[in-house]
Amino acid sequence: LKNKVDTRTLRAWGEEIETNDNPRLVDMMEFLKRRCQTIERIESRVIEKTERTNKDGDQRGKGAVVTGTKPNSSARSEVIKKTTLTTALESGKCYFCNGNHLIYFCEKFLALFIPDRIKEVK
Repeated sequence: LKNKVDTRTLRAWGEEIETNDNPRLVDMMEFLKRRCQTIERIESRVIEKTERTNKDGDQRGKGAVVTGTKPNSSARSEVIKKTTLTTALESGKCYFCNGNHLIYFCEKFLALFIPDRIKEVK
């Protein structure tokens, strides 16, 4: 069972059993249950924080500056990355045939042999 868990969980289990000289399978199962609950709580907080950051970014608008607050640089770069990605996906212009789709959905481009695709991209 130890081979099936990640390194961090195994390390935490090692710390847990230091207090118990004879751990049982039931002890490990209970530990894993608590560990899963902890990880799920942490992940839900990260998701909530990301959603709030995205919502804040949407409310600010592109290029707008909110006075009185200074988000940390990683939060700012995250919003910028997501805005850039969204813009790129929404634009949907094929550079190969000038159609209203992205190049990796272009039937004409995909019909080319791979060496020809590489030449076109260069």
